[in-house]
Amino acid sequence: MPFQYTFFVPQDIPGLIKLVGGRDAFIAKLDALFAGGHYDHGNEPSHHIAYLYDNAGAAWKTQQHVRNVLETQYADSPSGLAGNDDCGQMSAWYVMSSLGFYAVSPGTPIYQIGAPSSMTQPSTSNPANSFISMPLERLLETVYPLGHVEWSAAQPLLDYPLGDRRGR
Repeated sequence: MPFQYTFFVPQDIPGLIKLVGGRDAFIAKLDALFAGGHYDHGNEPSHHIAYLYDNAGAAWKTQQHVRNVLETQYADSPSGLAGNDDCGQMSAWYVMSSLGFYAVSPGTPIYQIGAPSSMTQPSTSNPANSFISMPLERLLETVYPLGHVEWSAAQPLLDYPLGDRRGR
């Protein structure tokens, strides 16, 4: 799986995009990985790959591939995972991706937006200035990196605080 490890530079995605030859070349390389059947969701170090399209300005492709993985790589059956659930990573990817975000660079409070499943219902209003809450249609169009996501058990809705710059 050496092709997958080409994309394992979560600490410097802009540097990786530049090294590959810019946004268009980076998107083409990601496309080749998925089209060639080289993406292996059972290999946990590849879980972030679908989210890299966000950084190259092709958020719709992140949404397409994340949705495909959610629908094809998980099932309610004895063989319902593409790999084993080492320390809960397979489950964590599913839960976070179903909610519509994922931490591409572990250990940082920055999340990329993916494709929330129909079970998530973002709030439509929030008085706090540092957060925005969006209807699902807007969330799917957003390509900003997210800051830490606040969750309230009393109000089971997600409020997404946005970063201060585009995720490109």
